[in-house]
Amino acid sequence: TRELVDLSAEALGSLGVHLAQIGTIMCKAQLPPNKGDKGAARKLQEKLEKYKAYSEEVTRRRRDIEVKMKEDFERLTAWRAECGTEGADLIQEIEALYHKVRSQEKTIKEEAEKLAAEKEE
Repeated sequence: TRELVDLSAEALGSLGVHLAQIGTIMCKAQLPPNKGDKGAARKLQEKLEKYKAYSEEVTRRRRDIEVKMKEDFERLTAWRAECGTEGADLIQEIEALYHKVRSQEKTIKEEAEKLAAEKEE
């Protein structure tokens, strides 16, 4: 998930740069444009095309990361199922251990009473 957070932060930073570039183009824009200069609309279109290409790359990378995370989760789930802990969360595991300890304590107490009774005889 850290990779996904880093990617989102990178994409957000890139959006900030893109918006700053658009702001700069808009501030410097003149109507009509000087001879030989590209108009503001053309410059904005070029920046938009570059940003769209970058956004598609970010989307592709995000999909790759999500696929990797899904595969990792499936491997972890398979491993847990193999180990016999699938479906049990931590609280359920702790409750099961407490139940086991209580039953063992009861068994120990019963055995101790039997042993004490045998010694008295």
